[in-house]
Amino acid sequence: MKKVFTVFAALALALSIAACTQNPETDEVKRIDGEKTVTATDNETKVEEEVQKTETKKDYSFPIQTANGDVVLKIRMPLDEVIGMIGEPSESFEAPSCASDIKDTVYDYDHYEIWFSSYPEGDILTSITFKDDIPATAEGLTIGSSKEKMEELYGTDYETVGKEYIYRADGMSLHFQITNNQLSYISYNID
Repeated sequence: MKKVFTVFAALALALSIAACTQNPETDEVKRIDGEKTVTATDNETKVEEEVQKTETKKDYSFPIQTANGDVVLKIRMPLDEVIGMIGEPSESFEAPSCASDIKDTVYDYDHYEIWFSSYPEGDILTSITFKDDIPATAEGLTIGSSKEKMEELYGTDYETVGKEYIYRADGMSLHFQITNNQLSYISYNID
């Protein structure tokens, strides 16, 4: 027991000596305090710097290039409007819904799948899933982009579930899955 105490005391002494050798003018501790960054040094000098406040994005849109020109899809668009903008899919099929008794229909296109769900007001767009690295988000991310690029474009205000990073906006979410520091899955979803 005395040996353990002696080792612990020696480690504590070594750490305190190392802490005393810090240069108070260069070793800074930063923390975000509201909308200002407060920088404190060991000599208790405080310097305040304005921090640029980032706004929460209200929605995420998916730009698509079609034969008729560029169009933008958004979650909750009606089925007939989407088909009118991007044309008929190569195939479609019904899928069981994870949202109770609502019927889902999947429309398959070359580089993405679009899911519609039947609601009392009609069929609406509930999900867009990338199938390969050809499509890009409006902000420029594709499958294969890095996690750093994702954080640069979207920030770090996400929630994680396993390998998935989820950005939320009014009634929708944007999901990225990361494998080996690269995006391996991108999906827009209704919340």
